[in-house]
This record gives sequence, C-alpha cells and structure tokens, in this order.
Amino acid sequence: MHHPRQARDIMITRLVTLTPQTDVLDGIGILLRNNVSGAPVLGADRDYLGVFSEKSSLQVYLELTSKALERSTTERLPHVSDFMARRLVTLTPDMDALKAVGLLLRNHISGAPVKDATGRYVGVFSEKTSMKAILDGAYDRVPACSVDAYTDRDPARLISPQATLLDVIRLFMKTHFRRLPVVSEGYILGQVSRRDVLRAADRYVAEAFADQIPAVQGIGLLQSERVEGPSPSALTVERFMDRSAQTTAPDTDLLAIAMIFAHSPFRRLPVIDGEGRLMGQVSRRDLLQAIHEMVRKTEGPHQVLLYLSSVHDPAKEGNLPIEA
Repeated sequence: MHHPRQARDIMITRLVTLTPQTDVLDGIGILLRNNVSGAPVLGADRDYLGVFSEKSSLQVYLELTSKALERSTTERLPHVSDFMARRLVTLTPDMDALKAVGLLLRNHISGAPVKDATGRYVGVFSEKTSMKAILDGAYDRVPACSVDAYTDRDPARLISPQATLLDVIRLFMKTHFRRLPVVSEGYILGQVSRRDVLRAADRYVAEAFADQIPAVQGIGLLQSERVEGPSPSALTVERFMDRSAQTTAPDTDLLAIAMIFAHSPFRRLPVIDGEGRLMGQVSRRDLLQAIHEMVRKTEGPHQVLLYLSSVHDPAKEGNLPIEA
C-alpha cells in the first residue's frame, strides 16, 4: 500500500532564521552569505512571525539607493551591463523537459533561458514551469514533452543592458520575477537576478555613504564588519518582513503543496505546528527534487500521483490546471 508523502517528509529543519530586531543590512548579508532567498523571522520559543526575503531586501535597497543618489554628485547609477551575469546555463526548445529539470537541479539554479538554433532568445524555463511539466506528465500518463511547451515567453521580464540599477529594482519590486534576461536585438547578452541587484546596490550605496561609514569604502556594507558602527538604514527586519507569506501544516500532502506553488508567487512554505511554532520549511526546489526522484524511480510518471496525494481521482487525469 502506498502512503502519500507529506510536508514533514521533505521539509528542511536546519534553517537560517532571523529575529525582528535584526538590523536589515545584517539580515540581507545573512541571506547572501548563506545563499538563501529568504529566512523565517522568529520570536520567542520559535514562534513564527513572517519571512524576510530577497524581495524584502530589495525594498530596503530601493530606499537606500534613492538616498544614495541624492547624496552623490559624481557617481552615476550602474547600468545592467555593469553587473549582469554573462556565463549562463541555457536550454534549447527541443530538449526533453524532464532532462531540463534535472539540469536545473544539478546546477542549483531556479531557471534558465531558452535559445533557438540560431541563438535567439525564446523565453525562460523555470522551477514553476518544471513542476507543471512533471505533473502534466503524471496526470496524462505520458512522458514529459519538450522544453518548448513549458517555456515562459512573457516579454515583461526582458530588460535592456542600458537600464539602470533603480530601473531593475523597481521592476523586481512590482513583479514576481526572480531573474531578468538581458536581451538586445533578439539575442540574450546575460541575465540579472535579484541577488545580482542586491550586490550591485550594496556597492553603490557603500560608496555614497563612505564619508559616514569610512570602514565600508571599497568593500560594501554587507561585507564589512559592522558590529559596533552605525548603519545608514538604522532599521530592523521587523519593518520589512512579509507577514502575509503562506504557510503550511506538517501533514499537507505534496500534491496540495505543488498546487500552492503552481498558483502563487511563493517559493517556500514555512511548516508550522498547531502552536504556531516553526517546524521546518518546504521550498519549491525541495518539492521539485522529490517529485523528480519519484519519476525516475517509479514504473511510470502516473505512479507519482499515488505518492503525492491520498485523494487521487483518476477521472481528473489530464486536467490539472497549473499556470505556467
């Protein structure tokens, strides 16, 4: 007899966490040094209060960069071409979608640009579209098809190499995109992630505030040891943390979690017990990794549903409404 897997089966329990009183710059530095896109904010007795994320961090640097621009009379705002990543993992439209998922997981990336045979930009294949590819294959009882069918072609995510740092921060703030392909005349030149922007903003702000905090000149606010010194933000994580981020219970089955990720911008779900305390966290990557392993180990993609949910309805096969 198969038992559907639940949040408690795949959740990560060793987490980077913050407190409401953590200085925001310290909080951002902790995210970057630990290579995580968000951290739960906890009160006494591990009471869950919210999440401090890359997007929270961007709000901090939107304010600081605006202040820095007012202070600086000589420093120009960096352009995308100054800080974009140029070495990228790319995919082709005809690549098998399941193999593409494995490529994302092996390279620890949340998405990759798709280029056609001539090298022209087509779109992005992401964690979110990866999940759709795998689950569509499970419901349809056929192997996942090509990357082309699951490529996000939204032109709103494209950015010019001449766009400024503030342009990019504002675009990230008003959308759920985590990376922006840098495209010129139909060809991809590079890519900018939220993390790239945070590091670029940190360098710019540090230069603008160097007279106020000399120790940060040349190394940035986040890289410096600011144990005693002043902070140009003088603000704590509490102001910027997201209190509305969705959470889940430890007994939520994986299909329900997959549907949450498919229909929301959330990349992670804190797992909360009945007392409101943090037990662990399930990320989109954790779930994708678990489902990918199931597909590889089971007799066929349709067998995955037996592990994902205890309410599997064969009559609904082939009709899984997941948004790309």
